[in-house]
Amino acid sequence: MDWIYGKTVLITGASSGLGRAMTVRLIKEHNCKVIGIGQSEPKMKSLIDELSYQKDAFTYQLFDVGVKKNWEIFSEKILANNINIDILINNAGILLPFDKSYNYSEEAVEKCMNTNFNSCRYAINSMLPVLRKSTMPGILNISSSDALAPIIGTGIYSASKAALKAYSEVLIAELGREMYIGYACPGFMKTDIFRHQYVISQSSLINMFSANVDKVAGKIIKKIIRQKSRIIVGKDAKFMNFTSKFFPVLGLKLYEQVIKSSKIKMFDNVRY
Repeated sequence: MDWIYGKTVLITGASSGLGRAMTVRLIKEHNCKVIGIGQSEPKMKSLIDELSYQKDAFTYQLFDVGVKKNWEIFSEKILANNINIDILINNAGILLPFDKSYNYSEEAVEKCMNTNFNSCRYAINSMLPVLRKSTMPGILNISSSDALAPIIGTGIYSASKAALKAYSEVLIAELGREMYIGYACPGFMKTDIFRHQYVISQSSLINMFSANVDKVAGKIIKKIIRQKSRIIVGKDAKFMNFTSKFFPVLGLKLYEQVIKSSKIKMFDNVRY
C-alpha cells in the first residue's frame, strides 16, 4: 500500500540535491503535494520549471531552517491558513570544508549544528500540532553515513548527524505508536553540499563512491512506503554500518588511511 500517495509533504532543503530529487519523485510518482523550504529563490524557480505541467503541486517558502524564530513564524502561518501537512522530511544540511575539528571557528560550528541538527528539532516541535491533524502522519530525518562511522576531516558534520540519528531513535520510541518516524543514513552523493569546500574535486575515487542522487531518493521513498524506521542507502553507507558494528576502531583507521593516502586536494587540510 502506497500510504504516502496524494499526501502533502513538507521538505527542507528542497531546492537542490537529495531534497530536490525527492520532491520531483514524490510529485511525479506519488501524486503528492510538496511544500519546499530553502533559501535560494532561483533554485526554487528552476525546480518549478523542471516540474512542468505538475508545477501546481509545489509551493515554497524561503528561510533559514537553523533559526528557531523562522519556524515559529512559519507554523503560525500554516495554522492560521488551515494548511494540512501529512509528512515532514528534514533534509536540509551543510558540510563544512574538510579540516581538523579544532580549526573550525565557533561561528562555523554553530551554523553546522543549527542547520543539521537543531533545525530538525525546531521543525518537529513547530509542526507536531499540524501533523497530528493528519490521519496518517510521518516524520523522516535525513542523517548521514557519517553518523555511523565518522571520517577524519568531518568531525563537526559527523557530530551533528550523529546527534540527529540519536535524536531520531529516541523519537521512534516517543512517537512511534502515534505516527511513522524514521531516519535515513545515505552514503556519499556528489551534490552541491560540497559547495562549501575549498576545492571541489573531480577525483575518480570520489566519482566511484558517489551514488546517483535520484536513485538514492527513490530508494528512500520506497523505504518510507514500507515504513522502515532505519534506512541505510548506498554501498559505502552499508559498508560503514558493517564496520561500525563489528570493527569500529579498525574501520575508522581504514577510512583515515584512505583519505591520507589519496591525492585529492579536498583533503589537503587533514592529510598532515
